[in-house]
Amino acid sequence: MFSKLAGEAYSRELGTRYADKALAAVMDEHFYSIVNEVYFEGRTRKGTNEDMLEFVASAYERLTNLGGYYLLRPLLFLANVDGLESASSPGYFEYAKALELLESTFRESPERVSYSIDRFSTDYQLRIA
Repeated sequence: MFSKLAGEAYSRELGTRYADKALAAVMDEHFYSIVNEVYFEGRTRKGTNEDMLEFVASAYERLTNLGGYYLLRPLLFLANVDGLESASSPGYFEYAKALELLESTFRESPERVSYSIDRFSTDYQLRIA
C-alpha cells in the first residue's frame, strides 16, 4: 500500500516537474500523509498553523547537543512519529509546511528561533531559544 500511494504521488508530481524535483516533492510534501494513511489508517490529522516550534520542542530537547542546533528533517521525523502515535497530538507536519512555518515564525518572532542551511545545503538547522 505504501509503494502504491508513494508511486501515485510521484506520478502526479512527475507531470509537473523533472524526476529529481518530483521525488523531492513527494518526500517534502506527501511523505507523512502517506505514512499516516498506510500505518495509522488516516486517523491523525495534518497539522494546521499551530506553533511548529512547540510541535517539535520535545523532539528538539531529546536530540540537540550542547551547541543547540539540529537539522530540521530528523527533528521533524521524530516529532511526527510521536505525533502520529499519540491520540492527543496536534497532528503531523510535512517538511515543506514545517519549513514555511519556521520561516514565518522567524519573521514574526526572531528571538524564538534561529536557523541556517547546513554545510551541504540539503537541510535547515535550527536552534530554539
